[in-house]
Amino acid sequence: MKFVTFEEGGRLRVGVVVDNNVIDLNGACVSYLSKVKKVTNPEETACRTVPVSMVEFIAAGEPALKAAKEIINYVEGQKFNVPGAVFPLEKVKLKAPIPKPPKIVCIGINYEDYRKQLGYPKPQVPVFFIRAQSTVIGPDEPIVIPKGGKWPGTSSKCLFQEWEFTVVIGKKGKHIPKEKAYDYIFGYTMIVDVTAHDIEMIQPGHVMYQQRCKAFDSFCPIGPWIVTKDEVPDPHNVKMIRKRNGKVECESSTKNLIFKIPEILEFLSDIMTLEPGDIFSTASPPAGPEEGLQPGDMIESIAEGIVNLRNPVILEK
Repeated sequence: MKFVTFEEGGRLRVGVVVDNNVIDLNGACVSYLSKVKKVTNPEETACRTVPVSMVEFIAAGEPALKAAKEIINYVEGQKFNVPGAVFPLEKVKLKAPIPKPPKIVCIGINYEDYRKQLGYPKPQVPVFFIRAQSTVIGPDEPIVIPKGGKWPGTSSKCLFQEWEFTVVIGKKGKHIPKEKAYDYIFGYTMIVDVTAHDIEMIQPGHVMYQQRCKAFDSFCPIGPWIVTKDEVPDPHNVKMIRKRNGKVECESSTKNLIFKIPEILEFLSDIMTLEPGDIFSTASPPAGPEEGLQPGDMIESIAEGIVNLRNPVILEK
């Protein structure tokens, strides 16, 4: 299943993409409970069954996934004619699938081909940093080149982007052995790790500038959806493609990961409690041309057969 967060009537809703339609799970559940199950208070029951927040939906676990499948079957049986609960995908405003992830953990230097390209030594443990929720945007929302304010180092003229296959945590865990890692995974999505490279190079490697160069609003696009783990049989054999303005800039595959997903999850859970809705990237494949993002660019971050995240680039007004 492909789960999305979308905006309808000024509210965020949890949906599932089926045949180029977005099904509002909560809205369709109300119809299902009322017409099929004859529930007397379908709205209240629907909110318990399929929460309208993605984090709450993920936390609801297997019962929520089972309910989603029943709702999809119901909507398909109605030939997608469930008023107020089914929308054409092209007319829906998708947001980041998890608008405010509890934690955003970005892994670095984890593709062997990229490590060799950079000439870095192989890391002994996964390298990571944590992003702020305020950096998150969704599909088709613009990456903004910051004009800055009064303080030096708050503007940028050189943005680089990296595209990163990303894991969504499905349940709470601490000290999770790698053999049980997939029990804690809900699914997969894509993030774009945007860096103000000119700020980063004020003092290369200095933690203060490393944090600042990635902290700007819009520097972490996520989406367009979360694909459940059952639909990705081998997350270590996914073709990764990055495009700019329709042209392929670079390609790689998750088979080149240094630390595999179970190892990363085990490592992170030895440091922090992982919770439903947390996400961690698996780092960026090799970069393409060393040319900063320009106003008017359209970038595509693709995990083939899973997600294609598109974002335009604009100057801050």
